[in-house]
Amino acid sequence: MSGATNKLTRDLITFLIYTGCRKGEALNLKWDDVDLSNNVIAIKGTKTNYDRYIPIHSKLQELLFGLYSDSREYVFNIGGKKLTDFKRSFYTACRNDGLKDMHIHDLCHVFASKMVMNGTSLYITGELLGHRTTQMMKRYSHLVQETLKKAVDDVWGKL
Repeated sequence: MSGATNKLTRDLITFLIYTGCRKGEALNLKWDDVDLSNNVIAIKGTKTNYDRYIPIHSKLQELLFGLYSDSREYVFNIGGKKLTDFKRSFYTACRNDGLKDMHIHDLCHVFASKMVMNGTSLYITGELLGHRTTQMMKRYSHLVQETLKKAVDDVWGKL
């Protein structure tokens, strides 16, 4: 989102898109839960009461290296203090980018949609998102059908 007026907001939006994390999971993320050597983030104590592990993409790794400070407990902080919300700056970024009716949780849907449209199974996508039931993933099942149709059209359209 180019409409973000500050780096922290841009970084947080990027983080949410690349991980599929919920806002609260990102804001509560501590450096102790980020393993940059093994490229994995541990999301602990989630609303589903189980830990999950998210691989770190190379672009996200660059962002995290840029944010890293061994003197700060939380990944997303202002002057060393935990960031508690970023709603206002998020909505400002959306408005600046001409996006109406966009909500922070929609970034999770962006992640899930990208995964599914690129062939990732609903099961794996659900695991990454921390969804414990297939019911939660049904909202993305239409994307699988669209992707399958595109694959068939691409193949048969070339013959």
